[in-house]
Amino acid sequence: MEQLSSRGYLSGFSHLRWVSSVGGDGQNCSEAVFFLGFYDEVLRMLSSLLEEDLFFKGVSLYLKERQFGNSVAGDLWDALSRASGMDVTMLMENWITKTGYPVITVTESPGGIDVRQNRFLESGIAAPKDDETIWTVPLNILAFNSDNNPGIDKSIFLSERSKCIALDMSKPFKLNASTVGFYRVHYDSDKLNKLALEAAKGGICDRVGLMDDAMALAKANLAKLSNALTLIAKLAGETKYYLGRHGCKPNRITLLNAWWENVSIYIFVPLVSDLGYEYPPGESSDTGAVRTLAIKCSVNAGDPGVVAELKSRFRYTMMATDGKRQ
Repeated sequence: MEQLSSRGYLSGFSHLRWVSSVGGDGQNCSEAVFFLGFYDEVLRMLSSLLEEDLFFKGVSLYLKERQFGNSVAGDLWDALSRASGMDVTMLMENWITKTGYPVITVTESPGGIDVRQNRFLESGIAAPKDDETIWTVPLNILAFNSDNNPGIDKSIFLSERSKCIALDMSKPFKLNASTVGFYRVHYDSDKLNKLALEAAKGGICDRVGLMDDAMALAKANLAKLSNALTLIAKLAGETKYYLGRHGCKPNRITLLNAWWENVSIYIFVPLVSDLGYEYPPGESSDTGAVRTLAIKCSVNAGDPGVVAELKSRFRYTMMATDGKRQ
């Protein structure tokens, strides 16, 4: 679960920029710290593309060569290029020097699909003056062969504004397999959405990624809100994880309350039942954070069962504390 990309919430705004180095006088330091999370997303996408063994081989080479000196992002790309045989410098150029990230629009065409990239903003696709960047996007296409076995094609990149890709449209497929890519995907028809949902049945990261994109695209007025809500209703179990992961953001809750009378009762109370109230040793930080959020939202919604359980635990804790004092 921890591997799901967040696609950098703040890079959906128009005024932010990347920082690839920090000067000796501290110039850009605050911005560099601010964007550490975004660099993490891009590096995770790159790690998946290169495969972990080659990625860490390149990182090891980079650390050995730069251990006693200053460094810039290009030094890491160079080491990764030599370790993997791929031109990582070319691949990563616009990901770290330009603002934002793309949305890939998928439309059906004769014999396959057309894919087009535009800069994604919270307000929708950027205006032409802000939409000049062309990213080199690893499409990571999850598709099924003639024997209906799934496979991921990592060889296809979108390095121009748009291109056609040959695909068997009678079988499910999904771009951004495992949701490791730092971009959003917009399927522009019900048929394409159904094919992507069918392809995503095998992996929770794919299913949650579809929901994440659907909500973001609906908020940006690039897709119908009804499509996003229908998808969430179909994937109720992953909806719990999605909301837990993204927190109780007002825009998410407002959208969902249009569909359910009380989203906290529908989503978080069952989640408390699933996760319980204890925090066992060795539990992932994500699971603990989701449990805390679920309990908090259930209490705020006034669920009598959760409130009663917490009161009972509080009374027990106070009695045990008083006993120790005596």
